[in-house]
Amino acid sequence: MAGDANLQDYTKAGFEEDRNSSRLNGQIDWIEDGFIGATQISRQVNDGDTLADWTESDSGTWDVTAVSNNAKVSDNTNGMRIETTAATDGTQYIQTLLIDGSAVPGDKIGTKTYMSWEDTDYMCFWMAAHSASDFNAAGEALVTFLYLDADGVVTETSQQSLAAAVGAEDTNAIAQITEIDIASVLGVNRKRVHGIRIYANNSATGQGIVVSGFLRYKHSNGKGPVWGRCIKVPITGTNVLTRGQLVQLDVDTSNGIGVSEEAAAAVNTLGPVVVGGTGTANGKVYATVQISGLAYLRANAATVLGEGVIWQSEHATHGHLVEGGATGVDENTFAKTFMTGPGQFADNIHILGHSGSFIS
Repeated sequence: MAGDANLQDYTKAGFEEDRNSSRLNGQIDWIEDGFIGATQISRQVNDGDTLADWTESDSGTWDVTAVSNNAKVSDNTNGMRIETTAATDGTQYIQTLLIDGSAVPGDKIGTKTYMSWEDTDYMCFWMAAHSASDFNAAGEALVTFLYLDADGVVTETSQQSLAAAVGAEDTNAIAQITEIDIASVLGVNRKRVHGIRIYANNSATGQGIVVSGFLRYKHSNGKGPVWGRCIKVPITGTNVLTRGQLVQLDVDTSNGIGVSEEAAAAVNTLGPVVVGGTGTANGKVYATVQISGLAYLRANAATVLGEGVIWQSEHATHGHLVEGGATGVDENTFAKTFMTGPGQFADNIHILGHSGSFIS
């Protein structure tokens, strides 16, 4: 990058300071220079389909028990079921060191393996309940990351609470994408990531979750990776927008156009917020919105493969929801389902764009 004053070296500490302190939640220079969407790369951490990849701290208490038949959780193959064979108290975990595409990283300090995740800010994975009432409170499942300090000593981050599990593996494939801001959790320790642990803090026995498809990536739209084009648009008035919200395009008499939080199914629904903020009357605060490509959206009801979806409502826990568009109002659809949606609160991958149509 030497010789071009307009380019910045994003490996320097100043970028990390910007990432952790700016209103843009750490992506101001990346966004302004266009390093998003077209250059977004997601990398597999672990497929979550191979039981032998994971070890147990307390066999007979918190156990990797089976390969699941829940295709939704596992990219249409298998997921990994973990169950409380006995009561757990937040100290029992399963662990994997296979964090480089389901393989052990090649770098070592002594005998301890590690890899750099300095190109990564987020990790996500599928999660579902084994049965309908399993792990249905936030914090009953937790995750930590292991890293090596400068001397090669294995160190663990604080426990990160996971949201309540949804679905019921034995009867359907409802699952959700669970996302963790690992840049905030690991910070500078992303340079030597060693492994992952999943803990249980659930006194009930015989309960389980199913997990699969661990990915890491730089940019998030609140439900997973940004796999598509983004645009920057002034925030309408003094509206407050946050990552993951669905927004609508407004005609703004002061600034030409603007975006605000969606509140009704309409032709002007755009897509999910990647970078939010609080608007000003002079239109100097911009939101970055994903408007094309692929994105996970959360459904309010079962959807049909290939049908267009519209904004449906905002849920207090699950955020903005979508549903299949009705016949005669195809103009209100802003995305097309790319996988069959089994029911309420399921996350499904969608193709963003105003080309959807009613099916059934």
